Amino acid sequence: MLGRGQAVRHRPLEPIFPGSIPGAPANYNQTQMPTQLYIRFKDIPENEVSGVYDGDLGRIRDEEGVAVFASVQIGDTYKIVLPSLCSGVLYDLMNFTDDAKQGKLPVYLVQGREVGTGTHGEPVIKDVIIVSKLKIVETTKPIPVYKMDKTSIQFIRDS
Repeated sequence: MLGRGQAVRHRPLEPIFPGSIPGAPANYNQTQMPTQLYIRFKDIPENEVSGVYDGDLGRIRDEEGVAVFASVQIGDTYKIVLPSLCSGVLYDLMNFTDDAKQGKLPVYLVQGREVGTGTHGEPVIKDVIIVSKLKIVETTKPIPVYKMDKTSIQFIRDS
């Protein structure tokens, strides 16, 4: 047990590169590494550039690429990894999911090359490939009546 002011000595981390993951087979390579999947609300802009909007001011600048949310797959569902807890992210996500549930906004599972970080800390990608269209389902019953009473919103592939 450490006392106040005692330093903790950590073992230095070894860099992990394709083919050097501890315990991985000798022939392990990058093509076998999992690919990061992202969730994109709205269609992919033809020029692969998302806009940054500021209320009544409208579009105030461009991102370096397409703004997306990182995701993780658990079972058959895809979960969004929040880039931050700032009100802008939460507000956008609430509006995007509401619009998507009403069929006003498409949602895609995509892949791409990360080129930067967006205004709210979200990944920004280029060379976008649409893997699948997604649909939103609520997995908790009963489905809430009020807009702010969201339960367990999940994204599944829209086969």
